[in-house]
Amino acid sequence: MQILYDGWSLSRAPGSLAGLHLQTLLSLLPSAVDAYVALPAPAAVRLPAAIQQKVRPVSPSPSAHLVWQQHMLPALAREMQAQLIHLPHPSPALFSPVPVVVSPTGMSAAAKPRPRGLFERLRDAMAQGGMARGAWLLWPEDLPSSAAGVQRLPPAVHPAFRRLDQEPIEVNERLELPDTYIFYHGPSQPDDLSRLLGAWKWAAAPIGEQYPLLIAGLDPVSPASFTRLLDNYDLQETVRMVNPQSIEELSQLYQGCAAFFYPAQSDPWGEMLRAALLYEKPVVALETPLSGALVGPAGYLVPSSSNVERGLGAALITVIVEESVASGLAAAARRQTASWRLDDFPLQLEACYRQIIDSSK
Repeated sequence: MQILYDGWSLSRAPGSLAGLHLQTLLSLLPSAVDAYVALPAPAAVRLPAAIQQKVRPVSPSPSAHLVWQQHMLPALAREMQAQLIHLPHPSPALFSPVPVVVSPTGMSAAAKPRPRGLFERLRDAMAQGGMARGAWLLWPEDLPSSAAGVQRLPPAVHPAFRRLDQEPIEVNERLELPDTYIFYHGPSQPDDLSRLLGAWKWAAAPIGEQYPLLIAGLDPVSPASFTRLLDNYDLQETVRMVNPQSIEELSQLYQGCAAFFYPAQSDPWGEMLRAALLYEKPVVALETPLSGALVGPAGYLVPSSSNVERGLGAALITVIVEESVASGLAAAARRQTASWRLDDFPLQLEACYRQIIDSSK
């Protein structure tokens, strides 16, 4: 099977949700798949040797991204005689010569910011049209979905997050990690960071000195703007941004933390929360339909309310101070992850690909 993957994020934003999910997919491909990755510039991450990279240089502008999705990907699919286009985002071309399958990443529709520019609005409208024309949707089997045309698959987790015997010495030295810390890896737009730091403000005084907050953002953040934000919250002493250089380094940050903090909207494939659960870390997260289904009793979930920041801060203090709570969450994480059929993902993905290709003939 010849499958073309949209690698825009691997060139432009490898640390984004789409970039991380695509790296996971490419690391788990069945042997029957001949994988081609379309790239608008050389990939910013190391890809598996078997992946065939097709670079078609375009600018990073919104207009170029629209042309990439609506014209260049379908043209490359014809050129490569691909049988299927796989997107890590729900933005298929309005007219595609081959079937399209989407494993969606990003926030829920309710939390998704409205596109601001003309080309962003146009891309969003055309993406909705492309989905309505019959794009197939891949969805984790342990999460609810009412969408039509859904193909259920086991959870997908990058192999780097399944190795529990890593020695984190090298990353500890390079990033100068503290012995104990709380870790956040998630969206880092201004609203996301404001909620994160607003919640941390409640927890920083009692636990921040011994358990500082380390942040690895999915979105690029300028050091100057991050420093200003810390100054506004007066959290300079207990918060630091870290920049892992690979998924392997990122996995070590997960493995070394005392608790995983995620006061953000959950992603459909939930790779950050799943990684924390695999390492049996106490999880404190914002309660949403997706996080509730994914984490279940393995997380301390705080519902949205007028006091959500205070509730999140109190939950963090609880899992750090009360060892019985942390150990209970770790035990629940073991039970939760035991039901995940991680080893079945490649064969189930291959079966889905074959079904979609056959039904489109």
